[in-house]
Amino acid sequence: MNTPCYESHIIPHPFLPFIYHPRFERIARETAPNCHENIEFLYATEGSGYVLCGTEKLPLTPQTVVVVNADTLHSIGTDTRVVHRCLIIDNSYFIANGVPIQSLYFQTLITDPQVRELLEDISQAYAQYNPENYHCTLAIRTLVLQLVQYLCQQYTTRRPDIPSSEHVKKAMAYLRQNLRHPISLDALAEEVGISKYHLSRQFKLFTGSTVVQTLNQMRCNEACRLIEKGLSVSAAATSCGFDNLSYFTRTYKKHLGTLPSEQKPK
Repeated sequence: MNTPCYESHIIPHPFLPFIYHPRFERIARETAPNCHENIEFLYATEGSGYVLCGTEKLPLTPQTVVVVNADTLHSIGTDTRVVHRCLIIDNSYFIANGVPIQSLYFQTLITDPQVRELLEDISQAYAQYNPENYHCTLAIRTLVLQLVQYLCQQYTTRRPDIPSSEHVKKAMAYLRQNLRHPISLDALAEEVGISKYHLSRQFKLFTGSTVVQTLNQMRCNEACRLIEKGLSVSAAATSCGFDNLSYFTRTYKKHLGTLPSEQKPK
């Protein structure tokens, strides 16, 4: 098992190597940790939350921009409510513009109003986007390049010297691939190749959660996806490794803030 827990990115437009989400709303919960090879920008429009990014806990507010550098384990949470946007820039865009992405590392917390302004300009350009009008495509590409240029000039920094998260990434990959099967801490540690005590410490360091909490979060997220696809609550619970429906309901409520029976198919 050598696959890290990468989140797959599907680029929707060949001439726009970006992924832009205008609105995520989260209420009193935390997402399961993940990582990917592309750089991600997160910024709130309402409320407040946090981003567990590597070993840092960074504020996610209307005054901040959080930069998730490549291959960094991260999760998003809030104790109350946060509405945020997300921009992911594919590595191909950096390479096409001569930016040495493999050695690039941005400051993770930025409070610069100019960065927020550039991100808002990109948001407005996406709101007006027409795929049949090349001017719209050109506008977005130009604005992202301005953002990249400004960040490279002002916010590149030395990659911090922190413990490797590779064992946690491997453990996360194994959990994702075996959600429906019973998983013990001993078996997971053996699969990763370290002691269960070391793995537990590493999980707490990089995710802020225990292995069991992370596994339950991942299982509930998958169950939510299955229910949205039309699966019954009991079938979704079984498919995601929950043998006890009452325990599943309590766990789902704890991690997703609602009952599985209240989740509507999409």
